[in-house]
Amino acid sequence: MEILFDLRSQPESPLVDLANNRLRKERPDYLERFGAIGSAEWWAHFDAGSICRTIHSGIITHLGIAEDTNHPEGEDIIRISTDRRDIEYDREGFWLRDEIAIGDQVEITKVQVVTPNCTTILDVKVTRKPKG
Repeated sequence: MEILFDLRSQPESPLVDLANNRLRKERPDYLERFGAIGSAEWWAHFDAGSICRTIHSGIITHLGIAEDTNHPEGEDIIRISTDRRDIEYDREGFWLRDEIAIGDQVEITKVQVVTPNCTTILDVKVTRKPKG
């Protein structure tokens, strides 16, 4: 599987910063236990399995402009059909790579950070296996 995204190699992210700021304000106990998201301490807990994760595996079923009831303005998206549900992303960043194609298998590892006022879901790793 080809790695499309790995938070470990790109720890600077506005979404990670937002999640860590929320944790500082609303869940300092999380930071005391695991460390800031993306820190060496956090990765040690992640690798040890003490941070819960969800893995979504699926097939890319749509790339490009979607014009349906969910996207009346015609947004550029990628849609992945998994065994649980369809997942959609805006086509930006690594999702814009030319080699990504309909029929490719992808696996997305996610973590969920819950604070009293918000739930943040972060992609930790995204891998791709070309179709065929």
